[in-house]
Amino acid sequence: MIHGALINFKKDKFLYSENLEKALEFIKNFNFNDCEEKRYDIDGEKMYMSVSLGVTKPLDDTMLESHGRYIDIHYMIEGEEQLGVALEGSAALEYKNLMETNDAILYSSCENEYSIVIKQGEYAIFNTEELHRPSIAVNGNCIKIKKAIIKISERMI
Repeated sequence: MIHGALINFKKDKFLYSENLEKALEFIKNFNFNDCEEKRYDIDGEKMYMSVSLGVTKPLDDTMLESHGRYIDIHYMIEGEEQLGVALEGSAALEYKNLMETNDAILYSSCENEYSIVIKQGEYAIFNTEELHRPSIAVNGNCIKIKKAIIKISERMI
């Protein structure tokens, strides 16, 4: 997992692969003010962005997830959310396998979970199989958020 801020992208971009850099450049140059809740193709099925509006939830109403084919970049457009994170290889209790339909496995719990907060202008990058729990309310305060998630095919990294 990588946690960063778009404001630091120019000095940090040497850390990223060409396609992670391409995705973050796309976010940097995209006009989020007038965008709709929908999917935006960057490179067809290889890389795309989905913009959504939502409300953060209490921790107990969220689930951990991992993916098999796509790397996630979670970018906060408006608001803030807590993200649960677990290191790859942490023991987890699988709840539901949606790999065939949604490229996701949901987990009810795992060991060694910790959390980060992403605020407006910040992002978190999750490699395939890295467990993460999105949409947790910060300090229990459920708020509206606007968020973009970029999916990058693992074959592009």
